[in-house]
Amino acid sequence: MKLVIPQEAVTCNSAVLCWDRIGKTRAEVPVTDAKLTGLLEKTRYLVLVQALDQNGRILVRSAEEAVTTKSPGETVSAADVCLVRDRKDPEAVKSNTAALQRAIDACPENGTLVVPAGTYVSGALFLHGDMTLHLERDAVLKASDDPADFPPARYRYEGVEQNNFTCLLNTRPGEKQKNLAITGEGTIDANGAVLFEKELNAPEANRANAVCIQNTDGLYLDGITVREAPFWCLHPIFCRHVTMYGITIDTGTDKSGSPYGLFNGDGIEERTPSPRSMSGSRTAGFSSALALPSEVSPPQASGTSLCRTARSWTPSASPR
Repeated sequence: MKLVIPQEAVTCNSAVLCWDRIGKTRAEVPVTDAKLTGLLEKTRYLVLVQALDQNGRILVRSAEEAVTTKSPGETVSAADVCLVRDRKDPEAVKSNTAALQRAIDACPENGTLVVPAGTYVSGALFLHGDMTLHLERDAVLKASDDPADFPPARYRYEGVEQNNFTCLLNTRPGEKQKNLAITGEGTIDANGAVLFEKELNAPEANRANAVCIQNTDGLYLDGITVREAPFWCLHPIFCRHVTMYGITIDTGTDKSGSPYGLFNGDGIEERTPSPRSMSGSRTAGFSSALALPSEVSPPQASGTSLCRTARSWTPSASPR
């Protein structure tokens, strides 16, 4: 029984654990992950996992693994940069995009940028490494209605570089990052119900993903909801050591549940060359809920545990 503690998913007060399935079928022992919370910062723990039978006898036990929680970094609030709530007029979008990008750029090494409750309409934003973007409960980062707020850039599609509109959340193409986390109970809303048709018919670029993180060593996604993409919802490209825990992906329908015509709208399209873990998550896509293409070589281990596919189908087909 092998226990793995992904280092990208270790924080100052929590750690995610993953272990091999026990038994021949998932029905025997379905749980293969856990999240330890309430840990002390900068503290070393020894952790093991064991399975017991109905009489409390040990069936199998892992070796002990050590984990040391991190030092808490500086926390800064996006409320300090004068965000405009619940408005989507061009001036509000321009103001929010500039203010949020300044806050991201100023977030210190190992720091956390907290987005408070409220809806903030924005254009494209670019994250950097050694930071955490934390969306509080009822916080919504929402894409604007205008494709011009998402200028075209180079992205990979089926192994080929092409021009796409930039995503709502990105890392900068061509730059290598490390230790990036997006956490919290908030929502990243890519406004696909509006942008899908506009971007589909735009001659200058192809449709945008909701979130695209590229060339990042150590990516941790925890608790967030990503919804309503014009194209794919979550697209990690050439990232190493990726952990997703308790996230929700929901695309292809608006908030009322009505489809907005999306096709080729994968929930998660992940192209990573190293082990990844996805646990306790729900994904719904209009094509594939979860796609793990073999573009990278050699492909390495991945694991999913207690994840639910709510929808995975497409009503039509198109090269775009």
